[in-house]
Amino acid sequence: MSKRIPLRLFILRALLCLCGLAAVGTIFVQGYSTFFGAPKLSHQLIATVAAPGGHLTAMLTRISGAEDAGYLVDVTAPDGETERVANFYGVRRNGGAAGLDMAWRGDHTLELRYQRATLARLDQSDLTVAGQHVIVQLKPQP
Repeated sequence: MSKRIPLRLFILRALLCLCGLAAVGTIFVQGYSTFFGAPKLSHQLIATVAAPGGHLTAMLTRISGAEDAGYLVDVTAPDGETERVANFYGVRRNGGAAGLDMAWRGDHTLELRYQRATLARLDQSDLTVAGQHVIVQLKPQP
């Protein structure tokens, strides 16, 4: 004679089994990407440009390790406060040389100039760093 399991108990057991499988799958994927699949990324400071008043500095960092390099632009203050303002990927100048120029126009406007990019994204275009108001502008060049 077979014993019937109540439907609620059956559903609870099925959910617990699925949760356990999901946890094992997550651990496997994280472990696999850590040891085999995750590219090793390195960060290299490429350039710094101080604002005319010296209160802020724009920093250009290259991230490499994938097929093509990405770039990050941060604005930092002497006290260490830092804000990410832009991300670039696949930046090119004519002739294939990577290039992104940063220039301050006064103490409060930072221009980011490039000729071509696969991705050129402002994270923040109007921000305050250490009490200093900053406007960030993308300037594609012909």
